[in-house]
Amino acid sequence: VKPLTVEFGWDRGTIAFAYTLNMLVFGFAQMMAGKILDRFGPRLLFSLSALVASAGLFLTSRTTSIPELYLYYGVVTAVGVSGITIGVVSATISRWFKSLRGVIGGIAVTGTSFGHSTVVPALAYCLERFGWRASCAGLGLLGSVIVVPVALAVMKKEPADIGLLPYETAKSPSNRQTPPTPDFSPRKAFFSRSFLFVAIAYGCCGFGDFFFVTQFIPFATDAGLTTQSASNIQGLAGLFSLAGVLIFPALTEKFGHGGPLSLMFVLRGVCYGILVFSSKEPAIFSAALLMGFTLMAT
Repeated sequence: VKPLTVEFGWDRGTIAFAYTLNMLVFGFAQMMAGKILDRFGPRLLFSLSALVASAGLFLTSRTTSIPELYLYYGVVTAVGVSGITIGVVSATISRWFKSLRGVIGGIAVTGTSFGHSTVVPALAYCLERFGWRASCAGLGLLGSVIVVPVALAVMKKEPADIGLLPYETAKSPSNRQTPPTPDFSPRKAFFSRSFLFVAIAYGCCGFGDFFFVTQFIPFATDAGLTTQSASNIQGLAGLFSLAGVLIFPALTEKFGHGGPLSLMFVLRGVCYGILVFSSKEPAIFSAALLMGFTLMAT
């Protein structure tokens, strides 16, 4: 945010709208990503998505105007990232595990936590040393260099592709005598009470998540912290989210989803409440760690 403000004189709201547009395109593009996943599997989806996201970030690094920023970052990058998301990972995991999906999903999401904790401080260092353009292009290249080879070498669509059955324990609900589940059409599922509740809760979650991700560093530097210090704190919040993505899914296995999800939102409320009343470094540090604990757990 601030490097663009310095170079072009754009205000923060104008710059932040690129992220808003990115999230909107990202959301709708995930439906397309889901179709590709169902038809072709994660190998093709992850590889193509990484290449598109890298192209978007490289083009973003060449930005000279607001329309270019909105197109390159708000649209192209968003389409690429939509195919490498927690939703796609969760859908893939559901094919491989009938039991312990919450725990396994939490373990998978720890990758995001590690990425957050390492990339954010490293990116701040690169911004200071090489500038925002080189940092953005380098970040895009890094994504493809890591994701594409892993996707091509490792990922499979179904356990049957390598002669296995989905993992299932004797206590799995699917092994119990239960009435058959009604066959919902996509339309019925979309307008069901459970689906609408999840959508609303996830919308609140997304607002809290991305408000923190986009505005925390500018807020902290306004309060007097250096860019590197603010980035280190945000990176530490990402590392702290490792605890959340392991603890909360384990709680859902034992107590269901309602209680743990409610607790997450209470903790998020406390986080933002702290920042309303204080912008001193201890308050910023405490709020960031609290937010980090719930950041990826949802």
